[in-house]
Amino acid sequence: MLLGMMLSSCGTLQVFVSNDTGFSRKTPITITNQPDPSGTVGILQFLLQTNGYKVISMDVAKKALNIDSNNSSHTEITSTIDFKTAYVLTMDYTYYVDPIVSTNCGYHYFYATIVDLRSGELILTATFRGDRQIDEVLEMFIKELNRINK
Repeated sequence: MLLGMMLSSCGTLQVFVSNDTGFSRKTPITITNQPDPSGTVGILQFLLQTNGYKVISMDVAKKALNIDSNNSSHTEITSTIDFKTAYVLTMDYTYYVDPIVSTNCGYHYFYATIVDLRSGELILTATFRGDRQIDEVLEMFIKELNRINK
């Protein structure tokens, strides 16, 4: 199933979702921790949570799924969490900072995948090319996720 949103001369967000994956808001999702100079991870965490997605840390997801993790700080928390899988959202992007208004940041390129952490199955791929503010691209991404998860 290919979903796309065209934006006149500002860029295109395209989303591809694998069929029959069981992708839903109820299954926990984590965002990989990577160098994030644009603040994308924080914005995505906020948008996912405010749209009803169950956001958890990578350590909690690995512990709950019995996947090797070197951090044991979440042992007590994960003993009460029971789920069959979790999704991990990874991303790559090229962003810019407006030289005149330094709080005005945007993407030239944004790429995201959602993978089933247990099976390794690629659930979703999204790509954006253009020139749009970071918040706007991420809101479009969440809007597409919401449309998939009605």
